[in-house]
Amino acid sequence: MKEHRQIRLDARLSAVAASVREGVRLIDVGTDHAYLPIRLVSDGTVPRAVASDIAQGPLRKAREAVREAGLDGRVETVLCDGLSGISLSPLCDIVIAGMGGETIAAILEGKPEVKHPDIRLILQPMTKVAFLRGFLCGNGFSIDSERIAGEGKLYPILLCRYTGERVELSPLELAFGREGSRVEDALFFRYVREKLRARELAAEGRARAGKEKEEDRLFFEEAARLLARETPSDRPRT
Repeated sequence: MKEHRQIRLDARLSAVAASVREGVRLIDVGTDHAYLPIRLVSDGTVPRAVASDIAQGPLRKAREAVREAGLDGRVETVLCDGLSGISLSPLCDIVIAGMGGETIAAILEGKPEVKHPDIRLILQPMTKVAFLRGFLCGNGFSIDSERIAGEGKLYPILLCRYTGERVELSPLELAFGREGSRVEDALFFRYVREKLRARELAAEGRARAGKEKEEDRLFFEEAARLLARETPSDRPRT
């Protein structure tokens, strides 16, 4: 019997994989090489998966990887834009990782069927995270949990479901998530500090141009209170 190579996931995709529920149907949008569905089907976390991509090249590589793993009958590959060519069942987990927040929002907006309480969204935006949080909470999705993953570079991972309740987030919540849903560990506080440095530079530029904003001052005051919760064990060693 042929032995298949074990798929190794990096820290980002490992954290995404750990968020997928056992026994559900997995849909991986923008699958690239289909490493995530192959790994989760191979280890028995999910029985079946759909791996989709908008481009022929990545999907061709995904099909080759699925065939090499011996999972032709359990991992379906689909060429489509976002979720447009995929039928959704109530009990499924949808992963959209490695895209910009605006693109993720457009994919969800284009598939009304995602508005079902038994469908879990596992989202890993590369950019425009605040925009995505605002879109989700303004369109009836609850961000139940979010954490920061990665090693050198850090990535937010959001676990969401549809409840129908619309919530307006504060500027700090848009930037870093809601208290009670975010995992406030060492990686989270490192992420906050990195994002604050960039925001401080932009605020300093506005101040030099005589365009200082009161909302900047309020935001940094809130951020300081957030960082005050950081424990000594969370702080980076010098």
